[in-house]
Amino acid sequence: MTVSSGLSLAFMVVGLLAVVFALVVVWRRTASSPSPAVAQAQDRTLLDQEAETIRARAESEATGILERAREEAEQAAEGRREVEEEIRAVKDEVRELRGDLERRELR
Repeated sequence: MTVSSGLSLAFMVVGLLAVVFALVVVWRRTASSPSPAVAQAQDRTLLDQEAETIRARAESEATGILERAREEAEQAAEGRREVEEEIRAVKDEVRELRGDLERRELR
C-alpha cells in the first residue's frame, strides 16, 4: 500500500499545482483586462482630456480672432477719419473756389 499512497500523493500534488497554475493564469488575465467600469472610466478620462485640449485650442483661436478683428476695426475707424478729413478739406476748397468764381463774375 505504500506505493499506492505515494502514487496518490503524487497525483494530488500534480493536481494541486495544476489548480494553482490555472488560478494564476486566470488572475493575470483578469488583471490585464480592466473591468467594464474601469474601462469606461478610462475612456471617460481620455475623452475629458481630449475635450479640454480642444476647448483650450478653441479659446486660443477665438482670442486671436478677436484681437485681429479689434485691430482691423481700429484701422477701419482710422481710415474713415482720414477720409472724412479729406472730404472736409475738398469741400472747403470747393467753397473757396466757388467764392473766387462768384467774385470774378461780379467784376
